[in-house]
This record gives sequence, C-alpha cells and structure tokens, in this order.
Amino acid sequence: MPVSERTYVLINDTEKLSGGIHIGTCAVKSTITEEMRSRGFSLLATLNHQEDYRLFLEKNQRPSIVIFNGEGTMHHDAKRALELLAISTDISARSCKCVLINTLWEENSLLTTRQTAHFALIATRDSHSRKSLLSFRSDIGICPDLSIPYFIKTKVTTPLKTTDLAIIDTVLSDLSLDLFRYANLQNHRFFAMASASMSNLLKARSSESSNSSPEWFSTPKIQEAHRVLSGRFHGAIASLAVGQPTLLTASNTAKNQSLAEDIGVDLFIPRDLLPSNEIQKWTLTLEKKFEIWQRPTTQELVARYFNSALPQISKLFDQISDIAPPPL
Repeated sequence: MPVSERTYVLINDTEKLSGGIHIGTCAVKSTITEEMRSRGFSLLATLNHQEDYRLFLEKNQRPSIVIFNGEGTMHHDAKRALELLAISTDISARSCKCVLINTLWEENSLLTTRQTAHFALIATRDSHSRKSLLSFRSDIGICPDLSIPYFIKTKVTTPLKTTDLAIIDTVLSDLSLDLFRYANLQNHRFFAMASASMSNLLKARSSESSNSSPEWFSTPKIQEAHRVLSGRFHGAIASLAVGQPTLLTASNTAKNQSLAEDIGVDLFIPRDLLPSNEIQKWTLTLEKKFEIWQRPTTQELVARYFNSALPQISKLFDQISDIAPPPL
C-alpha cells in the first residue's frame, strides 16, 4: 500500500454481520465503500466486536479516519451499541478522528449519549434521531439512509407485474406472523429479509399447514408487485426508491414512522390498526391507506426525497474526507 494512501476503519459492518443475506446492509456497505474509494481511501479493517478491535490493535495500524456506521443499532442502550461506542471512544483517545453516520438514535440514556462527545461529525438518518441528540450537542447533521444510491440503481425498466401486493416482514416476530397469515389469506407474495425471521416464518408455515411459503427478498422480485407493505426499513427504501406505491408498518423502533415523516407523506400504519384478531379485516384498512398514492403530491414528495438524497450523501462523504488528515 502506498504511503500516501489514506485509510479508514469501519465500525459496525452490518453486511458482515448478516452474512450478506440482508440486502439493506449490503447496500449501505456498498455506498460507504464506493464513496470512500472515490475520495482516495482504502478500507483497513472492519470492527464489529471487542475481539475484532483487540486483533486490530495488535497490528499497530493507524487509520486516517474511523467511520462508525450507526444504522439501526443505536437504540435503548442496547448491549451491542454500548460495545461499539466503547471501541470508538478508545480509538478516539488514541488521537484518531471518528465520525458517526447513518445512525438511528432512540431511547438512549444520558450516559450513553455523552459517549458521542468524541465524534468529529455526527449525521443521523432521520429527524427523530437528530432531535434526540440535539439536546446534548448542537452540531448534529442529517443525511438520508446510505442504501438509497444502491437501490435507485436497481430499478427495472419494465418489470413484469405478477402480484398486486407484496408484503415484507418486520423485526417484530408477532407482527411478522400476522403479516404472513394475511398474505396467505389474500394470496399475496410475502418476503423475508433476515435469517431469523425466515426461520420463524417457516416454522409457522409448518405448524399451520399453510400452502404458501415466504420468499427471500430481492429487488427484482419486489418490483414485480404493483404495491408494497413493508415492516422493514430497507425494504421500504428499496421499493420507494424505484417509485412503487409503498406503505410502512411497525418495527422495533420508530424508524419506519420517521422515514414517512421525513418524506412528508403519511405512509405509516401503526400496529394497532392491524389487530391480530381481525386479520381478515385488514384489506379495508390497507385500501383506504393506499388511496394516498392517488394524490400527485405523494409521488412528487417521494421523488423529491430520493432525488435529493444523492447530493446529500455525496456532501457527507466530502465532509468526512475533509476531516481526515491529508495524505503524506
């Protein structure tokens, strides 16, 4: 490696954690890699656990900058969030610049929030998260999710439509099962984005003698639907980015609701409007909610949000490049 080359370390490589199965995490990693490479940086290491960090320290390597990819990890003082914050704090104490980007921030204690003081830059991916951090420091930026450039490129010019509605699972296992049951009742295609969810759904299918099977999420397959209902943040990003009429429902944090609010359209359906004991009545609720897509302003606001994301993401990585020391 040339001595003049700048390097970076990535904390929270969610693509690696998902084994490359969760396409949203792969999309985020792709954007980070491409944006940093285009600015002359090479990836030195990824750190997902304390053991990764211990091995990294043994190599005595010094990155130009450390990028902490917050994603959906930073909420409710989660054990993993605290572990990663401890790593970034220690790296910073060794006089390395650190930035926290693409992050959710929800229901974390003041003690946890104070551990963001060492970051040279913080950019949340939604307004709710930004508001949660503004009480501690005033220089919090915001930038749409880093998966967006990847998903925009996946648009199929003339997709063959094979189903009216595609339904995507959620982190909430009970709601995922209800969504799967509704898909079976209505003969809709159902997609899972994570291994644990797929496993639970297959068990439910076996125990309930369902005729339908959940499918692994893919962007070409999801574009075969006229409309999408998603409990997954990145599932919704994938369909909205290519202009599909999409509604979001509940997850383990407010990220889906926050996405809808930042777009400026009420695309979110709360869990209490999809009751477990009235699954057969969901169609009326969904059809009424999908009417919002008949308004020209809905399509305009969605397009504006995603088109504006690209220059915002480019600007964010320009800022990161400026923070890193110049090459020798």
